[in-house]
Amino acid sequence: MCRLGKIAAAMAILCVIAVALAAAMFFYDRNFDNAYAVPALAVAEDELTAPEADGVFSRDSHERVEALPPLIPMYWGAGVFFDPAKYKIILPEGVRVTDISYNFFRYIFEITLEGIDLPPRPFPLMTMGILPMGITQDGDRIIIRTRRGAFARYGPGYVQIIDPREAYHTIVVIDPGHGGIDTGAPSANPGAPSESEINLAITLTLLEIFDEPGVLLFPIRTTDVFIGNSYRYRLANKIGDYFISIHCNADIASRLSRGTLTLYGQAPGSRELAYTLQTALVDTLESQDRGIHYGGQFRILNGSQIPVALLELLFISNPQEATRLADPDTQRLIAQTLADVIAELPPAR
Repeated sequence: MCRLGKIAAAMAILCVIAVALAAAMFFYDRNFDNAYAVPALAVAEDELTAPEADGVFSRDSHERVEALPPLIPMYWGAGVFFDPAKYKIILPEGVRVTDISYNFFRYIFEITLEGIDLPPRPFPLMTMGILPMGITQDGDRIIIRTRRGAFARYGPGYVQIIDPREAYHTIVVIDPGHGGIDTGAPSANPGAPSESEINLAITLTLLEIFDEPGVLLFPIRTTDVFIGNSYRYRLANKIGDYFISIHCNADIASRLSRGTLTLYGQAPGSRELAYTLQTALVDTLESQDRGIHYGGQFRILNGSQIPVALLELLFISNPQEATRLADPDTQRLIAQTLADVIAELPPAR
């Protein structure tokens, strides 16, 4: 009887844990939009494009501006303040930002400072309430954690967290298909890169070569990590104006299938985006044109609320086309074609 009681108690505990996990997942999913929303920032255009002069962010000069909240001292005595009106970290005159690194997946900005005497102990995590960022310090490095969609600009005397829509007229979300444990289709050639590796290589090359003022490329991933499909399109819906998913095609029934195919979603503008990309890729790759097709059966396409196209570049199941896909020169050619098309897309704002 005692043994049965212990079993029953253990089962009750497991049930409580299961209910708690289910509730946590429910509220996480329900609050997705709010959790990853970045409020628009009231930032003057000249502040985004031109460095600001040393000394303009002194405490006295700031307090002379009416109707602005006061600066928040991040650490007393260090001369570092936070300006909640513009999401700016204000640095003492003469301090220079020497390094800033981005982690697109986690959205952590690590900033190394010179000429400032920060305390050896970490100063407290600053959770800014409704503001989209928290700040910690480790040695001479300030670590800023922001919600997805934010990025940083900096100049003499400041680091500023920006909503991309305030600085770019068009944001294109680039999705390297698959990743992590989901390797996608295997290559027809033993030892050659898988689909997920090729998709990522093309994306990284695209990010490297793209340089169009006013257009931001926002990658879903920049490393070999697994990301669910629902996360991909929901993130694109939150921050993007266009959504391009990069894939390689495969036919398990025949190694002879070849060519380029592009699928599109139901959101207005998707068919036009797919046609433009398909035409350019076929011309560049000199591949068989397999046309554009509605792909409503795919979650990424039917879940997207912005113009979306899913590229099936070439057949990785075809030995000849798999060789081309694994070639860095071909990957760069594809990336350049995508860059050219994206640069000509109609501005969203």
